[in-house]
Amino acid sequence: MSADAQEKLRALHLQSIQDLKTKHKKVRELVLVKTEQIIKDIAKDCYEKMLNESVKEEILNPPGRPKMMEVPWSPSEFVDEINTRITEYVNDYLQSGQVLQRFKDVKNEINSFYKEVSTDISDMEKEWADVVGYQRFFEKYTRIEPTDFVDLPLEIKIPVVAVSVLAIAGAIIISPVLIPVLLILSRDERKRKLKDEVYNKYTAKIPDEIQKHLKKHCRDPLHDMVENITNDLLPPRVMFLEHLIKTTSQTRDKILMDINSLKELKEKVDAMKRSAAEIQADLNGVQF
Repeated sequence: MSADAQEKLRALHLQSIQDLKTKHKKVRELVLVKTEQIIKDIAKDCYEKMLNESVKEEILNPPGRPKMMEVPWSPSEFVDEINTRITEYVNDYLQSGQVLQRFKDVKNEINSFYKEVSTDISDMEKEWADVVGYQRFFEKYTRIEPTDFVDLPLEIKIPVVAVSVLAIAGAIIISPVLIPVLLILSRDERKRKLKDEVYNKYTAKIPDEIQKHLKKHCRDPLHDMVENITNDLLPPRVMFLEHLIKTTSQTRDKILMDINSLKELKEKVDAMKRSAAEIQADLNGVQF
């Protein structure tokens, strides 16, 4: 490769490396922002569904279970049963295919980013391996071919929310105003009043609890995954390539300087030879 071609390649690749570094920062921010928005959307969607009256009836009266109005009356056990049914609905929703797929899509985007950047680095590595010689290149660095890339392992799995978590989070306390009312109502009316109050209070807490749960089990693992790529896997390859380009350029510059120095020295030696020949000729022409 000529000196001009090598210089153009050096400038091009150093700029590409800077672009890759910028891309690393952007993808970290993008993953964090995207997962946060997905989590908010999921929490909002679940909450809004639970506000729907028909969904509320499905939650409180699931198939194969006694209807809430048929559950034996005991205020504390009645409240616990409502909490259990709400928790089951939330878990079914969070583990549904549509919810899991949204996080899997983010994971796939991260893997695609890794493969794309790795391929770009490998392409530049190949060109510089040609410049410096494959034997020298591989003595210093073992290159990973794009065909060797595999998806980074990360299982997107949302564990169930414990009943106790929602119960504590909900902090359900029967309204003091409701207590005397319950005492004068019939048993069915008591159940209905308590059912509505408990359901509404638990439901109001659902968005925050879903967000906490998904941040721990989905956002954090995805963030760790992209951090592993941008902080651990790719930087060593980028740093080596950058170092190789710079040192190769410095070596070429030194060789050119040495060549120029040798040329100058040769010219001086030639000039000295010419002067010596002229002197000798003059001496040969002198008569003693």
